[in-house]
Amino acid sequence: STPARFCLKLPSPWSSPADTMGNCQAFCNRPKNTNIRISLPAVCFVWQISMIILFGVFVRYDEESDAHWVEHMHENNITSHVENDFYYRYPSFQDVHVMIFVGFGFLMTFLKRYSFGGVGFNFLIAAFGIQWALLMQGWFHSLDPVDGTIRIGVESIINADFCVAGSLIAFGACLGKVSPVQLMVMTLFGVTLFAVEEYIILSLIHGKDAGGSMTIHTFGGYYGLTISWILYRPFLHRSKPLQGSHYHSDVFAMIAMRLTTAYLFPGTLFLWMFWPSFNSAIANHGDGQHRAVLNTYLALASSVLAAFAISSLSAKRGKLDMVHIQNATLAGGVAMGTAAEFMIMPYGSLIVGFCCGILSTLGYLVLTPFLETRLKIQDTCGIHNLHAMPGLLGGVIGAITAATASESVYGREGLISTFKFEGEFANRTVNTQGAHQAAGLCVALLFGLGGGALVGGILKLPIWGDPEDDNCFDDEVYWELPEDEETIPAIIEYNNQSTIKNFVPGSYHQPWSLSPAWSLQSALVPTASSGSYCQPCFLPPALVPTTSPGSHRQPWFLPPALVPTASPGSHHQSWFLQPSLVPTAIPGSYRQAWYLRPALVPTASPGTYSQPWLLQPPWFILPALVSKAHLVPTASPGTYGQPWFLQPTLVPTAIPGSYRQPWFLLPTLVPTASPGSYRQPWFQRPALVPTTSPGSYGQPWFLPPILVPTTSPGSYGQPWFSQPILVPTASPGSYCQPWFLPTSL
Repeated sequence: STPARFCLKLPSPWSSPADTMGNCQAFCNRPKNTNIRISLPAVCFVWQISMIILFGVFVRYDEESDAHWVEHMHENNITSHVENDFYYRYPSFQDVHVMIFVGFGFLMTFLKRYSFGGVGFNFLIAAFGIQWALLMQGWFHSLDPVDGTIRIGVESIINADFCVAGSLIAFGACLGKVSPVQLMVMTLFGVTLFAVEEYIILSLIHGKDAGGSMTIHTFGGYYGLTISWILYRPFLHRSKPLQGSHYHSDVFAMIAMRLTTAYLFPGTLFLWMFWPSFNSAIANHGDGQHRAVLNTYLALASSVLAAFAISSLSAKRGKLDMVHIQNATLAGGVAMGTAAEFMIMPYGSLIVGFCCGILSTLGYLVLTPFLETRLKIQDTCGIHNLHAMPGLLGGVIGAITAATASESVYGREGLISTFKFEGEFANRTVNTQGAHQAAGLCVALLFGLGGGALVGGILKLPIWGDPEDDNCFDDEVYWELPEDEETIPAIIEYNNQSTIKNFVPGSYHQPWSLSPAWSLQSALVPTASSGSYCQPCFLPPALVPTTSPGSHRQPWFLPPALVPTASPGSHHQSWFLQPSLVPTAIPGSYRQAWYLRPALVPTASPGTYSQPWLLQPPWFILPALVSKAHLVPTASPGTYGQPWFLQPTLVPTAIPGSYRQPWFLLPTLVPTASPGSYRQPWFQRPALVPTTSPGSYGQPWFLPPILVPTTSPGSYGQPWFSQPILVPTASPGSYCQPWFLPTSL
């Protein structure tokens, strides 16, 4: 029979709305299985075979890439192959292609343990997205009315790169929280929605958007943010240690430099350098393309200075934040996308870039925390500040610039050429064009929000292999990691923790936990801990007392200026805890005024309180379906939870008196080597061998049976780990290899 946890009880016509909602929530909150061995290959194979079939039916070369190009030259009096569009567009295509596959990918390598996922999944969805984009855009823009085929050329693949850029932007909001199968589904719908909204904006409304501020950045940004909002993870804080960056990951995202080779892979800097090509790639030949490069370049340069300025001003000691520099320096290029071809003037480009640099940096400082705490939008890469908000501003700038265009600035022919006032749009005025530009921005925003809500609901189903909240931002879930990636950090951490214990009499360490031979000098100095010694270069002799009696710190580690906290006898930095505190619901405790609002409401547990927005059904769910009144008791006496949060069916565990969900702990357990304890059959293999410690057991592959005694009585080690020849160290009773410590101690 089918296990209960995999059954979906379909609602009957006589089911109440609460029962129906409970069944749907129970299905959506099934346990997550990250094994994608079947689902990912199936999606890749089926969709790629489908692409092959569809390309075989619909796609053909256009006249400039077909073998009949020579005949076309004769028919149209073309005298040179240089007039082929390839020679105009291919340099721009190279730049855009590098931005899509390398720039976007390496910009997402800032996470500590998600570099493989950032680059690899970007590669996967971009490769699939450009194929689907060629079909979708071809059906809307270049379908041959005679034979029903799609004609593609170099401009087609540039537009396909633009199309997939929207999905890559959305990927940034969900980075580290979704599976590759979910990303493929998100790209499938994202490319489809992009092709439709692009056709409406560029063809039906006849808006101008050469650099994609509306069609790419506004749509992609709000598409990804809405999906992230639907896929909100309430316990994502469990993965908080992996959500940040470290020094090398930030450098990698900035310039993507591999220390082991001489190659440089572009991150932020390559995106910054190639953005003028991105905004001008499909602009009109001649003055339009030339003007787009100049406007974008100036806006980018201006946003750099603004980002540096605001980042420094926002810090207490004026230090720069790499997150701001990685992202806000690109905001000027995003905002200049729509108006890139327009006569916005060089000083206007500088103003746009400067304002966007300020706005984007302030977004990371203010809006990102607000979106996560208030609106429950977990934006991993901050795409709201780099793409969505500057894209929205770029659409507004484009509408204003179009509405204020005049013949005195553009000339009569210039207006017609820039805004394509020809054919059915020959009688359109600049004021009408500005209004249509604004309408196009609304269309992009509507498709981003509506499409994101639809796709987010599909991706919320527990069938895609996405990770649990405490396994996010970790490559180990979907990637095979090299051995050194898993073992070296532990050794380094152990070394860092054990360094201060060197030379303490009566203590012993492995030889590799001491400082290397080249950093150990014959002169040692005492530390603040009585009886311990260290190199003069490691611990300066000048120490200052801390607020804890008898303890000392480096003068640069703890500034002397401290202020008392609400707890008597404790102190903190003046910038860490503000003096204005408000009492909390717990008598005698205080918090910052902005951290805990004074308005609290009682929860279902007597005597406890919470924020009114923290414990209540989501506002987007009808009160008739889910209400605070529908609570069920949990396994803990006196506590209650939503019926969809804790299933009423619990099973006893191996520990008497405790219970778990049936999907959390399998009922089949096997005893371990420790009496009275049990494990899953897959967690510990039954074959164990005794170790050198009496009564303990280990895997046969973990501890080889061949051991030799060490210098410590009763202890044993591998033959290669401890050599028989040892010399005494500066700590009485401890020994080390002769090559590890100098004899002059």
